[in-house]
Amino acid sequence: MDIVNRPGFSEWEDKHHYKQALALYWQGMKYGAQIVYVVLEKMLHDEKEKEE
Repeated sequence: MDIVNRPGFSEWEDKHHYKQALALYWQGMKYGAQIVYVVLEKMLHDEKEKEE
């Protein structure tokens, strides 16, 4: 019997894809936060150099 035709496979597949999408979303959020942190830190550093 083909695994795709087994009962419950579609449900498992949907859950699996959802978990993968959620993991990718959170990884993207993490990377985005890191970029914002670096950019803001650079901007603050540049402002301090201008004041001196």
